[in-house]
Amino acid sequence: MIPGYGVSLALLANLLGLNYSVEFTDGYVTAVDANTFQFDANTGTANIDRDILVGVSWFNFNVHYDPTVSVDSVETTPVYRMSRMSTGPLDRAIGFFKTTVPTGTEANVHVSFGGVVGGITISTWRCIDINWDASYGRMAGEEGPSLTLQQEDLSYIVFQTFTGDGGVVNWTNATEVWDEETGGDGGSAAYVYSSNSDLVTVTGDGATSGYDILGGLHLAKNDSTFSPAAQVEYVYGGEDVGAGASYTHNNIDVGRTANNRYTIITCSAEGASSINSITVDGVSANLFYNSSDAIGYAIIDSSSMGATANIVFNYSDTLNRMAYGVYRAVNLESPDHVGSNTGSNVPAGVTLEVPAYGFAIAAAQTDDPCTLVWELPLRESYNTKTAENNTTMTGAYVDTDVDETFTFAAANTSGSRGGEAIAVFSWR
Repeated sequence: MIPGYGVSLALLANLLGLNYSVEFTDGYVTAVDANTFQFDANTGTANIDRDILVGVSWFNFNVHYDPTVSVDSVETTPVYRMSRMSTGPLDRAIGFFKTTVPTGTEANVHVSFGGVVGGITISTWRCIDINWDASYGRMAGEEGPSLTLQQEDLSYIVFQTFTGDGGVVNWTNATEVWDEETGGDGGSAAYVYSSNSDLVTVTGDGATSGYDILGGLHLAKNDSTFSPAAQVEYVYGGEDVGAGASYTHNNIDVGRTANNRYTIITCSAEGASSINSITVDGVSANLFYNSSDAIGYAIIDSSSMGATANIVFNYSDTLNRMAYGVYRAVNLESPDHVGSNTGSNVPAGVTLEVPAYGFAIAAAQTDDPCTLVWELPLRESYNTKTAENNTTMTGAYVDTDVDETFTFAAANTSGSRGGEAIAVFSWR
C-alpha cells in the first residue's frame, strides 16, 4: 500500500496502465510516389507510460533513402532501422521507430525522405512497459517472404508487410489486425503472442505475385531477462576518389548510441596496399583482417561514443581511391567473430554458415568497373563504381535466427570482370 492513499502499487500500476502490452492502433498505405507522407493516426488510450511504435516500409528506385519519422512534430528514435534488400532497380526497406506521446488519442505521423520513393506502408502500435534495448527486428523480401524470430515467454512480435502488387495478404502463424489495398499496392499488419519461448516462423504473402516486404519486431518486456539476437544495421557507406595513403572522413554516422554498441568497419581500395590502422575518434579499432588486396575489417567498442565519429584509414602505400562501410552492432556475445571465409576467384563467391541469432558481413571488389549486385537474401550496403576507375567495391550483410549456410556472391550485371576478392565474417 502507498501510505496515506490506501492504493496498492499493483492497483496503481493497473490504473496507470504500466503493465506490458502491445496494441495495433492504425494503418496507412499508398501507392503514390512521393518524398513526404503523413496521416492522422489513432494512437490508442492515452497513458503516462505509453510509447508509440511506428512501422514504415517502402520501395526505393535505384537510390536508397532513409526516412525521418516524426509523431506530432517530435522526431522518433529508430528501434530496428532500415534493412536493405538488393534486387534490380527496386530496393525494399523497412524500419521501426518509437516515441513517447503522453496525451491524446490521435497524432499526426509524418514521414519524409531525401528523394521520391515508390509508395509506403505505415502501421502504429500502442506499447506499454517495453524494454527497447532487448527488442530486436528482422526483415525478409521478395515474393512470399517468411521470417523466423526467437520469442520470450508471454511476449509480442509485431509484423508489417507491403506488397507492390496489392491484394489480400495471407498470414501464416500470425493474427492479422489490418489489411488494405490502394492503387495496386497493399499493406497489412499482424502479431504473434506466445506463452512460451519458441522460434516463431511467420509468412506474410501477397495474394498476387509481386514484390513483398515483411518486417518483424520482437518487443521485450521491461523486466525481461531475454537475451536477444545479435543485431546489425548498415548505417553509412562512402568513398574517396583521390589518391593518398591516409583518408579522413569526419562526422560519419555510426548509428544511435547504446551501452552494448560496437562499430564494425569494412574497407576496400584500388591499389595494392596493406592497411596500417583504422581509428575512430582517435582510438585505434581492432584491425582483425588485412589482406594484400586492401580489403580490411575492424571492430571497436563504441558504447561510450556519440552518434557520429571521425574515421581515419591509414595505408602503407598510396592508393588511387578507397571505399568503406560502417555497421552498428548490438547484443554481441563477444566482439570476436565466430566464422569467416575468403576467396579470390572469378566470380568471387564463398559460403559461410551463420549461427542462429547471428549475422554476417561481406566485402568484395573487382578490378574492372562492372556493376555487382548481391543476390537475395543478402542485403547490399554500399556499392561504388566510377567509369574512370577500374575497381568496383561493394558490401552486403545478412542476419538469421536459425543456423543457416549462405552463399556470398555478387552477380555481374554489366561490364567485364577481372581480379576479384571477397571476405566474409560472422558474429553471434
